Amino acid sequence: MSWLVNLKVKVEIDNGGPLKVLEVDVEEGTTVSGIYRYVGLVRESYIATIKGRLVPDQVKLQNGDVVRLVRVSSGG
Repeated sequence: MSWLVNLKVKVEIDNGGPLKVLEVDVEEGTTVSGIYRYVGLVRESYIATIKGRLVPDQVKLQNGDVVRLVRVSSGG
């Protein structure tokens, strides 16, 4: 029998205005790239950090992680 383990992760979405904070339950093994799907954001528009450090999409999340998604902008 297989048991699914849920992790509690906090997601901070920084769009340049007030910070939006969500608490989500994700399955064990969820990666940073999976968080974008959970919160409905387009990956190419954000960078992810955990504890102030940039993290690649394939990093597996741990219970209690705080993932900050910072919107990137370009233009002139």
